[in-house]
Amino acid sequence: MKKYNVVWILVDSVRTYYSTDDRSRIEIMDKFSKDCIEFTNVITSAPSTVMSVSSMLTSIPAFYLGRNYNDFRFDRNYFPSLTSILNNSGWESKAIVMVPEIREKLTVLDLLEKKYWPKGYSHKDDWNNKDIFNILQNALKSGNSSKEKKPIFWFLDFNCRQDKNTSKIVEETIDILERNDYNKENTIFVLCSDHGYPDPSSGITPEILKKKKLTHDMFMTDDNIMIPLIFSYPGCQKNLKISNLSSSLDIMPTILDLLGINISDQIKNQWFGKSLLKYLKKDQSENLNINRNIRVDARFLGQDRRVTAVRNNQNKLLYFHDKKEYELFVVGKSHLDEKQIDINNNLKIFNELKKEFERSEISALKFQVDYSIHKLKNELKKLKNVKKILILYNNKSMSDILRETLEELYKNIEISNMFINNFKKNIDEKYDILFVFDDGLNKDRINLIKKIKFKKKFYIDINMNLSIKTGNIIRYLKTIYYNRRFYYQEPSLVFWKIKQIIKTIFKKN
Repeated sequence: MKKYNVVWILVDSVRTYYSTDDRSRIEIMDKFSKDCIEFTNVITSAPSTVMSVSSMLTSIPAFYLGRNYNDFRFDRNYFPSLTSILNNSGWESKAIVMVPEIREKLTVLDLLEKKYWPKGYSHKDDWNNKDIFNILQNALKSGNSSKEKKPIFWFLDFNCRQDKNTSKIVEETIDILERNDYNKENTIFVLCSDHGYPDPSSGITPEILKKKKLTHDMFMTDDNIMIPLIFSYPGCQKNLKISNLSSSLDIMPTILDLLGINISDQIKNQWFGKSLLKYLKKDQSENLNINRNIRVDARFLGQDRRVTAVRNNQNKLLYFHDKKEYELFVVGKSHLDEKQIDINNNLKIFNELKKEFERSEISALKFQVDYSIHKLKNELKKLKNVKKILILYNNKSMSDILRETLEELYKNIEISNMFINNFKKNIDEKYDILFVFDDGLNKDRINLIKKIKFKKKFYIDINMNLSIKTGNIIRYLKTIYYNRRFYYQEPSLVFWKIKQIIKTIFKKN
């Protein structure tokens, strides 16, 4: 095992190429890559920061890790991550992330403790690129926090948006790290983006997105799903460009392979990425690019307006989950080469990509059922003589997962799934257990539930957490509890959060 430091610098929303707007590739990437290895054909797992970063650090597709954005809770006890593996192997992990909301959701990272921040900084504030640099600089002055010096994993989050000095600040960050003994002889460097951004030259501008109430993560164009990725490690070749199709899920296995950390087969079998070490060492004995199809997802499983892409070197298939419609594209070396083609005239290509998509859907459903069994079995095994169950849902995908989970946990039972707005008949039937998905409950739905006869009732959230109570206050309290680590370090945040909650409640009313 090689005790190299790991420095992962992520610059949000940077495209792979130069453009006229603020999402352009930045100059430091060209300068840095002259002494490094750059992968020039890399696809992200999701065009969304929370989804993408979580998947990068686990080598597991983003839509496996959560069920919706608002209630995203990365389960550190269930999913091994780069952070947890390095921590268990003797590394310290320190992350500096810009936005409070993202800091709270990205529990896949170990955030730098407040005691290392400069005075005047608070978790409730958005930090800009200069703030990230200042916090890092202050932390480096304090030195390694261990009595015996340990290797460190730094994750640094920058953003190219509306900051013309992004490239300069990233370069200054690399310089200050090197001055503090993070150099090319003892450190693995990763410089990349989490996703791209729709190019305004295609007619999709931030103004249009705002006007049409769209978000950039809904687009599966190559300018949005391709990312720059540059590696440096002790002894690496210089100025090597590798064009083989790769995934953001490959980064974690590659880092661990470079470090020589022994990973159990149980953990490796969960990974969807492939180590790129053979490419890094210019060993072409194994062509990882053969028949490789890479999946990209906009939105989590329990959200609406989901879009999935399956892309290879020649083509890309899109599936719109709400509409149950497909689109097929031919792709090329540039995002400008992307062109929609007729499915009926390209059935062989369509069927091959569709088969891959359907295979991945079956695999994902099985995973979600296994995860739900893991979440629910301890609670539900206490319930005896269960013969009749009703599930009231407002999201059919999640209801189907719960149904399959219950069928695994209970044998020879009768299960009814009903969309909560349509539940009008059979109101006199009696159920042993009533499950109600608590997302989107209103007064009419709550009054309807009161008319149903049951022995035991559970509210269940989209993360398969059970509760005997529901309501916005309960959800807000759960959020405070989940983010309690911030309040331990900065107690005044409790009042800030309560103020936010009160504003939200009055706004809804």
